Amino acid sequence: MTTARTTTLVHRLLTGAAMTVLATAIGAAAPQDKKAAAPAMSGSGDAASVKKTADGMVGHWLSTEGETRPNGQGGQNYLKRDFTNTPALAKAALIFFKDGAYKDKTFTLVASGPYKFVKPSAAVAGAIETDFSFSDIRITPHNADMVGMLNSGKTGSCGPAPWKLDVEQSLKATDGCAVFGIKLSTYKEFDLVKVEGDKLYYGARPADGSVPDTTAKRATSLQVPLVRAK
Repeated sequence: MTTARTTTLVHRLLTGAAMTVLATAIGAAAPQDKKAAAPAMSGSGDAASVKKTADGMVGHWLSTEGETRPNGQGGQNYLKRDFTNTPALAKAALIFFKDGAYKDKTFTLVASGPYKFVKPSAAVAGAIETDFSFSDIRITPHNADMVGMLNSGKTGSCGPAPWKLDVEQSLKATDGCAVFGIKLSTYKEFDLVKVEGDKLYYGARPADGSVPDTTAKRATSLQVPLVRAK
């Protein structure tokens, strides 16, 4: 796996997704139940729409099947999403796989942090513009190539200890990972969130494989939904 491809993989999935999330996304663990204050809306209809989304997105959400995303190199990334949201924090677990068989994991990335509702989307009916920040990112490498990649940078620039197979590390102590170009303290995503019954949607990721790290790159359409875990 090349450095360029691996970097794109990590950036592509900080999310939603949200954190999707995660991210969403991409919204990403949620140790608190402190209610995050929603910003003032222009009208009662807007406020009601935001409250519906805020109440509806809380819970545990899963991919219904394996998913693909463009990797920015002309190919595809293969992943499954496992998101948990509280009223204050989002946790997005993204499990990457070698190929479309979804059997051989390459790495797991877990991004977590607070989120803020902005306003109803003008582009997608029923969706709310939502900004996600990240207070922690954790990575678990599942093959030797990923272990080597994570250990290829300067000591102390990507996690506090040498990386080992299937051992999770937080990037918080090193404020991210220089190998992947992640700077945790300044990273933010500008996303969409929509709830319909037991389905949770985040904004579609940029087609070039990048991340929505500016308001100009906020989605105008939605990804395939996550479903509420039973």
